[in-house]
Amino acid sequence: MRVRLLLCLLLASCAAEPKDWTRPDGHAISSAQLQLDKTACKGEVDKANMNGNSNISSVDMPLGMDPQDMRVFKGCMAARGYLAAAGN
Repeated sequence: MRVRLLLCLLLASCAAEPKDWTRPDGHAISSAQLQLDKTACKGEVDKANMNGNSNISSVDMPLGMDPQDMRVFKGCMAARGYLAAAGN
């Protein structure tokens, strides 16, 4: 029972990276540029973790990012002109 509870809490605390992105400025999204921007933003999450409390990035965790990492990631993507599409 405790294992199930722990697993539920773990799954609820992780957020998957948004799969779809939009640009509020109406510009088309190049898949190559999107990939470069996502990689750069994952690096920003890594930097934030090295400067914060954690030495382990959750970017590459199979279950997704923790909420703080997701805020850093989405903020970085927003600074590059992207917004997570509705439903992400």
